[in-house]
Amino acid sequence: MLVDYTGPLFCVDYPCKKLYILLFTCGVVRAVHLELTNSMSYDDCLLAFRRFSARRGLPSVIYSDNAKTFISMSKQMHQFFGTLAPQWKFVVPHACANSRPLTFATDDPNSVSLLTPHFLIGRTVIVELFPGKNGIIRSVKVKTAKGVGAQISCA
Repeated sequence: MLVDYTGPLFCVDYPCKKLYILLFTCGVVRAVHLELTNSMSYDDCLLAFRRFSARRGLPSVIYSDNAKTFISMSKQMHQFFGTLAPQWKFVVPHACANSRPLTFATDDPNSVSLLTPHFLIGRTVIVELFPGKNGIIRSVKVKTAKGVGAQISCA
């Protein structure tokens, strides 16, 4: 399951109050569950997670970004759920995630030009392809002009 915040949202009845949505996405069946919260604080996140768990059940694995709220939640899971606590995994930092190749930029099979999310914001990306013994690409090394990079293995 993937968990992340979105917002702020503004309510017509309370124009000065910010609201947030805690988004839960199932990685297996792609189901989406939304919980409205008053803030992105640890306490509101915990309440939203408890409401989610009561309705949908406790997930076995949770993926999230490295927000302080989620780091605090991951540390407290065993206190609240004991041995049933889900395993919490954090995704790569934002810059590396935005460097991963989405698709080839051309139809030429010999081209190493790849389309990445950086293309959308005008940043350059340096890509190295590492083929296996059979010539099929098994690993891709992606690096931005600022030196932030990641190595992605292809299964």
